[in-house]
Amino acid sequence: MSAALNVTADPPPDESLADILSSDALAFVGELHRRFEPRRQELLAARRDRDAELRAGGALDFLPETREVREGDWRVPEPP
Repeated sequence: MSAALNVTADPPPDESLADILSSDALAFVGELHRRFEPRRQELLAARRDRDAELRAGGALDFLPETREVREGDWRVPEPP
């Protein structure tokens, strides 16, 4: 297991918010970052690639596996 990320933060502008940025909360954020940062970076790279494809003339399209939902006979209730 890799070492946990050390997260630091400036003091909150209002002392009543200090419990929100407790050391446990910061440790939790550090753990989330350690666990998910590689995947977050992959997704951001995929987003940049997709953006480049679209800017080069690519088209948006629906996923084939959602065709049944799109072509189904369904309705939603009228708004109140």
